[in-house]
Amino acid sequence: LTKVVPGQCVTYTIVVSNCGPDTATHALVEDLFPSNLTDVKWTSKAAKGATDNKARGTDNIEDYVTLPAGSSITYKVTGTVVGGPGSHKVSDCHRTLTNTATVTAPSDFTDTNLENNTATDIDTIMAAPGVRNTHFWQNTKWQKSWDGIQGNEHSQKTRPNFPDSDLLLSPYTNSARSGKVLDPITRRYGVGLLIGDYNHNGKTDKKENTLFYTRAQALQIVDSSMHPNNRDTRYILGRDLVTSWLNYLAGNSIDTPNSKDQDARDYINEGIHWLQALTPDQNRDGKGDGYLQGLTGNETSNSRTPQILARSSYWKSGISSASNLPNSYKSNTDVLYPIDAGISIHTHLDNYNNNIF
Repeated sequence: LTKVVPGQCVTYTIVVSNCGPDTATHALVEDLFPSNLTDVKWTSKAAKGATDNKARGTDNIEDYVTLPAGSSITYKVTGTVVGGPGSHKVSDCHRTLTNTATVTAPSDFTDTNLENNTATDIDTIMAAPGVRNTHFWQNTKWQKSWDGIQGNEHSQKTRPNFPDSDLLLSPYTNSARSGKVLDPITRRYGVGLLIGDYNHNGKTDKKENTLFYTRAQALQIVDSSMHPNNRDTRYILGRDLVTSWLNYLAGNSIDTPNSKDQDARDYINEGIHWLQALTPDQNRDGKGDGYLQGLTGNETSNSRTPQILARSSYWKSGISSASNLPNSYKSNTDVLYPIDAGISIHTHLDNYNNNIF
């Protein structure tokens, strides 16, 4: 790799070997990963007599190993690129991702070639196109950036700070059906948004929580003038989620360098959980599937999806468990509780989508 983007998963392969003639006992293999690489995981595999290596780990590698002559240890590292503070903003400039791995021989070992004890990889983190608010994504001109039709995008797609291809197609090259995602309810592939599908494989994996909306549904949600009833706060949070997800698909970072921060990814997840708690469970998996009252193209009756008003405790205070939900939603027992107040999630995602986060 020479260029990466925020949110991209990168892989490093580190091979440590001893050409001999003596055994290197208690050699230190070290890789102190940069702050703009998060969620780091690694494994190692010894060959030809090497021992003492840790089989796996997270974060930095600091491994004391024994390397007989002719042996080696191979480390496989994965991590997610973080753009840095403000990397989702239009004004963001290019940064670099620099990773250096070293091996230090023990004090009683004679190393005749010190120059091959370190290796560095430098990649350019490409500037994100910048997040846009709901008004941008609902604008007729910019709808062509996410209509599922490749090649009809606005001419500005070739310029910085604009998506360079259709957002409903380009991210899903890893899908079993290229350019399409799997609706978890109908089990059919189609063009739409699978919010929460962070690995872009076009389906809901075991550890993922997702909401699927067709393109028509997503457009209705993101455009407040198309909301059937402005009192239903689920449309407000749905609009935040659709906007945030489009910004993410466009290549903008949703992570901060500090993994302990509450960042946009966290609030996207909370928004998913909030709607999973307060929408009908259409495929009977213990989680709501995001259907809102009056949403186009769905056979679920509106009586099964009562509105959630701004005066409700779910919007103002949060949700502690399924037992506290309206009767229509009490079966949503497999949602990750407790969940933040809807208005809190809305505020944070709205800030992200307006370059305030």
